[in-house]
Amino acid sequence: MLIHLKGNHDVFMEDALHSESIYQFWIDPLLGGQETLDSYGGNLDAVPASHWEFLASAKLYHELEDFICVHGGVDAELPLDQQSSELLLNHRFNNAAAHISGKTVVCGHTRQTDGIPKIQDNTLCIDTNVFDGGFLTAFDTETATIYQVDGLNQKKSYPLDQLL
Repeated sequence: MLIHLKGNHDVFMEDALHSESIYQFWIDPLLGGQETLDSYGGNLDAVPASHWEFLASAKLYHELEDFICVHGGVDAELPLDQQSSELLLNHRFNNAAAHISGKTVVCGHTRQTDGIPKIQDNTLCIDTNVFDGGFLTAFDTETATIYQVDGLNQKKSYPLDQLL
């Protein structure tokens, strides 16, 4: 099963549709908004309705039996239904702490520039710097396997316990 999660840049794109100031913020070269617009032909009006629907349907988190999947992170002391969207979208991995549920939190949002996912206090960060030439990383929660591919289509996979 594939679940798509909402990230902070998805929110920027959605909000840019309704706010000129957020639009200007989003198209900054460091945020990737202009590149996103260029891929659609240069403006938000060219984005198909199905793409807006996809963004709107993205979840802020997804909870499994042993894992919590989220873009940013969680407050370790709060149940999931009490988390703020700001935290779920923007929390940084370097402040990770084990969640009260005992589940492993799988997150992104904090680039690991060495290309290696990091695990700390029952939190696994799989943002491996694809933005700046690193790897795109996925984690299979059913097999506890990490999959990576880079811009040259070099692929690798390994079990999570290799990081421990």
